[in-house]
Formats: sequence, structure tokens, C-alpha cells
Amino acid sequence: NVYRSLHHIHAQIIDDSVGHTLVSASSVEPELRAKLGSTGNQEAAKEVGLVLA
Repeated sequence: NVYRSLHHIHAQIIDDSVGHTLVSASSVEPELRAKLGSTGNQEAAKEVGLVLA
């Protein structure tokens, strides 16, 4: 599941068979915000994806 707001990127991987979130990441997390200049662009999406991987 991926959601992009005007200012942030949110993503999570969900096990639909049991309804549990396995991992999630967001550009609002302090460690990601520190690395990013902008939290709602392609670079932010890439970094959120790397955290999920």
C-alpha cells in the first residue's frame, strides 16, 4: 500500500491473509527527513522504498 500526500510518502507491506502490516516506512520518520531535502518528491519515494526493501 502506497500513499502520496502533497508533502509526504507513506508505504507499507501487508500480509492480506492475516491482515497484519509486515513493514512500513514514511518520509515523516526523523531518520528519513534528515536525509531528504523535500519529503514529497521522487527522491523521497526512492528512500522510502529502500527502507521497505
